[in-house]
Amino acid sequence: NLDIEGMHDETGTAANYYFNSVYIGGSAASGSRNSYAFNRTATTTVDVKNNIFYNARTGGTGFHVAIANTNASATGWPATASDYNDLYTTTSTTLGQWLGTAAGNNKTFATWKTASGGDANAINYLPVFTSTTDLHLKDYATTPANIALKAGINTGGITDDVDGDLRNLGLPAMGADEFKVPNIWAGNTSSNWGVNTNWDDNTVPTLATADITVPYGVPNMPALDANRTINKLIFFRTGASPFFVDIN
Repeated sequence: NLDIEGMHDETGTAANYYFNSVYIGGSAASGSRNSYAFNRTATTTVDVKNNIFYNARTGGTGFHVAIANTNASATGWPATASDYNDLYTTTSTTLGQWLGTAAGNNKTFATWKTASGGDANAINYLPVFTSTTDLHLKDYATTPANIALKAGINTGGITDDVDGDLRNLGLPAMGADEFKVPNIWAGNTSSNWGVNTNWDDNTVPTLATADITVPYGVPNMPALDANRTINKLIFFRTGASPFFVDIN
């Protein structure tokens, strides 16, 4: 009888975990073993950013957890260690575990953030994958609610996703798959408004009713290539000092 774990940090050196998608499913017929999308038992420095940790497992008397530091010590896990992650479990009272594996160590989304001191910018959203074995996110056309995952942060020098698709460096999606959204500027190629690859979904907006979003931190800011009519231009920045500017 072993715990089921999607990712387990037990390294003797510092480790970074960026842009992963982890799903744990199934149902335990019996037994008291826990399951984890991410579990850490090491005391070396860890950095956990932009991940989707989703544990949908049920059954048995064990705890089914999205994220955990089950080492009895918080050494190596500062308040900044984990952030910009999507953390989700079927049972909300076991979303996290902090400094142990017993019932008293279980945390909700809110109490996980309090206990660990981190994940201030994390979300608690049920991701919609293509299937339980294909962790590509369902696209914007079929599942626009997945836009909630467009809430990561540029980190680790990672510029593309699991398929080699360019990430939006100003507003990357959490998880392994870069979720593409219409009318969001990416600026990956140049400043030219009229170039498809400068847009998040590789399509230049054409509708006069479009609300255009320009995230802070993109490689190139947009420059108009021609007279264009839009509804609204939105500039914004996420992170420790967020701001929004709407121009109508």
